[in-house]
Amino acid sequence: MDKMYRIALLVMVLGGCLDFGNLSASVQHDGSFPAESMVERMERLNEMGGKLTGQTVSYNATEIRDEVVPSIETETNNMEEWLYKSLKGSKFTYEKRNSTHYLIVRNKQEIKNESEQGRQVSALQGRVTDIRNEPLIGVNIVENGTLNGTVTDKNGYYSLSVPSDAVIVFSYIGYTAQEIPRNKRNTINVILGEDSELLDEVVVVGYGTQKKINLTGSVASVQGGDVLENRPVGTVGVGLQGMLPGVTITSSSGQPGSPGLNVLVRGGVNTIHSQTTPLILIDGVSGGDINLVNPDDIESVVVLKDAAASAIYGARAANGVILVTTKKKGRKKESQ
Repeated sequence: MDKMYRIALLVMVLGGCLDFGNLSASVQHDGSFPAESMVERMERLNEMGGKLTGQTVSYNATEIRDEVVPSIETETNNMEEWLYKSLKGSKFTYEKRNSTHYLIVRNKQEIKNESEQGRQVSALQGRVTDIRNEPLIGVNIVENGTLNGTVTDKNGYYSLSVPSDAVIVFSYIGYTAQEIPRNKRNTINVILGEDSELLDEVVVVGYGTQKKINLTGSVASVQGGDVLENRPVGTVGVGLQGMLPGVTITSSSGQPGSPGLNVLVRGGVNTIHSQTTPLILIDGVSGGDINLVNPDDIESVVVLKDAAASAIYGARAANGVILVTTKKKGRKKESQ
C-alpha cells in the first residue's frame, strides 16, 4: 500500500514538472525577434510581457501602422530592453508610466524636425507703393503673430525671411493695413490705399480753428455779438474784462487811448521767454494787438487756459492762448 502511494506521488510530481516546463516554453523565446510591423511587435511584447511580468504596452495603432521594426537579439526577458531595441532608430520612443505599464510616443526630436520641415524659412521680397505707384518708405512689414519684421527702404523695397505658410502684415500710418498669406511665393508687391478714417483721426494742428470735441483742456469762450456789440467799450481788451473765467485783464494806465492792458491767463507764470502774457492769434496769425481790432468785427474769442495748448502752439503757449476770430462777409450779414 505504501509502495503504491509513493508511486502515485511520484507520478503527480513528474506531471507537475512537465506542465511547468510546457508553460515556460510557451512564454520563453530563443532570444530573437523577427523583422515585422511595429503593430505586430507591440502585440508580441504585450503577450510575452503579460505572461512573464504582467507588464503591458499601450500605443496608437493608427500612428504606427506604417512603421516596420528590424529583427533584434535580446539577452533578457526585460520589457525595457525589448522596447529600446525595437524602437531604436525609429520615429517613436517609450515612456514608463508605472512599474507595469509603458506608452509608445513620438520622439520629441522627430516632432521638432517635422515642424521645421513644415515651416521652412526662406527670403520673401517685394515692393510697397501707393495707388499712384509712388514708393512708401518705412512701411512696417511683420510676420503675423511674431516679432519677425522689417521696413521698406527709400525705394519701397523690402526683404524678410519667413516660413512658406506665413501671413505677412503690411501697415503704414495713414494707409489701410493688409494681411497677405505668403502661399510659398518668393515675391509679393503690395499697393496700400489711403485710410480716410485714419486720416480724420490724425489732425495736424497749427494756427487755425479746432474741433471742440478734440479739445480736452480747459477752454473759455465768448461770442462777439453777445458781449462786445452790446457794451460801450473802446477796445476789445476792456470789453473782455470779467467775461472769461480764469482770465485777468488789468489796465496799467488810465490815459485815454493808452493800450496799457495786461492780460494774464491763470495768473501767469514765468516762461523761457520771461513773459507772462498769453499767445494771441487773430484769425490764425500771431503777433497782432487785440486792442487794435474793432470790437464790432469780432465773431468770437476763445481762450485755451492749460498746458494742453503747448502741444499745439509750443513754448509760447505756456501762459495760455487767446484765439480771436473775426467776422467774414457772409457771417457779418447774418449778425446784422
